[in-house]
Amino acid sequence: MKQYFYINKSPIFKRYIVLVTLLITATISYAQVGIGTSSPASSSQLDVTSTTKGLLPPRMTTSQRDAISSPATGLQIYNTDNRAIETYTGVTGEWFTIGRGKAPANYNLNYNTVTGVKALFFNAGVLNTANGYMCLYSNTTGSYNTACAIYSLYSNTTGQNNTAYGYRSLYSNSTGSDNTANGVFSLFSNTTGSRNTANGYFSLHSNSTGSYNTALGFLADVVANNLSNATALGNGTSVSASNRVRIGNSSVSRIGGQVAWTNLSDGRIKENVREAVPGLSFISELRPVTYTLNTRKQDEITMQLMPDSIKERRMLSDADYLESSSIVRTGFIAQEVETAAKKVGFDFDGVSAPENETDLYGIRYAEFVVPLVKAMQEQQEMITELKANEEEQQATIEQQKNDFQKQLQLLLERIKTLEKE
Repeated sequence: MKQYFYINKSPIFKRYIVLVTLLITATISYAQVGIGTSSPASSSQLDVTSTTKGLLPPRMTTSQRDAISSPATGLQIYNTDNRAIETYTGVTGEWFTIGRGKAPANYNLNYNTVTGVKALFFNAGVLNTANGYMCLYSNTTGSYNTACAIYSLYSNTTGQNNTAYGYRSLYSNSTGSDNTANGVFSLFSNTTGSRNTANGYFSLHSNSTGSYNTALGFLADVVANNLSNATALGNGTSVSASNRVRIGNSSVSRIGGQVAWTNLSDGRIKENVREAVPGLSFISELRPVTYTLNTRKQDEITMQLMPDSIKERRMLSDADYLESSSIVRTGFIAQEVETAAKKVGFDFDGVSAPENETDLYGIRYAEFVVPLVKAMQEQQEMITELKANEEEQQATIEQQKNDFQKQLQLLLERIKTLEKE
């Protein structure tokens, strides 16, 4: 049986034949294809050159993209749902995204910037920047967030104005806002806490619901997850109560500068002023001692609520503990000072009592100046009174001496008179 082939002689078909021929010729001759150029770059397989037009990849929705059967690694499309160029990574379901990300239905522009696989994956917010694998992955309506590094701000949903730089920084944050995390695992556990600032590896890692906290340094952290306005400064520093500032870890032996600390002491802002400071009655109850600090026990107490994995990371070396625990110090024992103040009815603010089971007693030695001054004033009054008494007694003695001299003189004169008779 004979077979017949029909040759289409239409102009369109002829142009198609010419184009195919040129492509085959280019492939055989140069192993490259140039569009818009007769000399494609030697390192390219396809060189598209134009100053008036661009390269337009296939445009499709997410569902259409996911319907592609066995996509090749490196396959590239423009996702109209995500408003982004997406490249298949070779891992099922993972497309590397470069673009603006999803926008709310009521926004014509969303001003998001997305770079990375599954970054801003569920986004409906605006003005977010996500740079890295699964950054801001769970974000829904949260806006004005910046996440740079794998899994940063991963769990954020509605939180706003957060900034996260570092692997898993602000990872657990969901609704917390105005946080800044800079460092691997910084503010990792934060969920609803807001206006926290963490700078350093694992800094403020333990905070969950606390707000207005600051940590600066490697492993600088709070020891409870709900503190407020707590500040930890320095390597491994832990702060154990709200409204506290802690500088340095348990191995720090000196904190100083060329000038003394200045307390606000303006009379315009002082109210309820009373001279209710005891002097000698309080000072005489104090017991000055020398002592050493068990710095290992100090850390064990303050870190007792932390997970073992975190405590092991934060504990110092045996050498560090030995060195800091060998220093002989001078001072008072806070509990004894507290007892002495209560005994004399003194509401003394020089003792810092624990606020929770992880907190420790502390002493503010500068506060002892005031009762010491009062004690010196009381002593001076006693000295002045004794001096006045002494002068009075001396005057009495002098008077008695003069009287005695007069009586003696009279007696002598009388004796002389009797002798003459």
